[in-house]
Amino acid sequence: MDELQSFPRRAVSVVPRGRERLRKLCLCGGGTAINNDGCRRSGDAVAPGGLALGRDPRHPPCTCQGCLAAWTPTSPKPCPPGSTASAPARSAWWPIAGATIRRSCGRFTLALQDILAAVTPQTRILVVNSPSNPTGWVMPLAEMEALRDVARERGLWILSDEVYNHFTYGNAIAPSFLQVTTPTDRLIVTNTFSKNWAMTGWRAGWVTYPEGLAATFSKLGQYNTTSIPTFIQHAAVAALEQGDAFIRTMVGRCVESRAILVEGLSRIRGVTVFPPEGAFYLMVRVDTGETSLDLAFRLLREAKVGVAPGTAFGPQGEGFLRICFAISPELAREAVARLARVLSTPV
Repeated sequence: MDELQSFPRRAVSVVPRGRERLRKLCLCGGGTAINNDGCRRSGDAVAPGGLALGRDPRHPPCTCQGCLAAWTPTSPKPCPPGSTASAPARSAWWPIAGATIRRSCGRFTLALQDILAAVTPQTRILVVNSPSNPTGWVMPLAEMEALRDVARERGLWILSDEVYNHFTYGNAIAPSFLQVTTPTDRLIVTNTFSKNWAMTGWRAGWVTYPEGLAATFSKLGQYNTTSIPTFIQHAAVAALEQGDAFIRTMVGRCVESRAILVEGLSRIRGVTVFPPEGAFYLMVRVDTGETSLDLAFRLLREAKVGVAPGTAFGPQGEGFLRICFAISPELAREAVARLARVLSTPV
């Protein structure tokens, strides 16, 4: 990956010039450093690897304490009593209204018609997570356009969780709803520094919202977060200004570790691997006769390898394990060797 790929977006906030302006980052209703996809501008010049963005002060992103803090104030608001939210792609297994992620051609897929069939007259919001945790499913841009058209026609909101957007395995960032919408569409996009810049414990993220909602999100941010600590905001600015090389390193490492785990685990009898298109998790089916939870505990005891049971994502995850490959290739090889020793031994 020679350079980070980008596409036009509609909203931007500007990295402040000079230390004296960093104090503005503490404003909960739209601090000035973080834009809507984790890239940056400095003044009017697009920084290397950043996006060519048009400045629009009417709807700047709102900073928050990580992506989950963005979800907390935003997700309930479009849904009055008696209405529903359809989450066709929030994860593979969480209970959803009729749409099911399926396994096809060795990968997880989600048919657009299943999403649309899940929409009822009571539906007010569609929640999409692409690239998806835990399956690695990535929603194609054409399907985003189709879902956007349905949302426009029926007056629905779309809440798009795009935190793994740089972690795809075709040398391109993942499609975004921001590519196919306008500032007035009912779209909320959440993102975070936790994934692309490995700042999980720092709790910094942002939310991009439609035109005219700046005052609303300022209040939501004030009473849910107030602001993120100043030293974390300094770190976020450093990530935006200097973090492209780090992202390339992270994605490159995941590419190699993903290949090691896919190839190595595929050789183990009773293990079925579904290579992910995005994110950095591998969902594997393991047939040992044990529950996913029991198997996860056994692997921790006997192999000293930590995995997540598929049932952590809902009952449909029974029989599956989720393995994170955001690790070094050396560690990935060691994990494969340890898992192979334990899984090749009869229970």
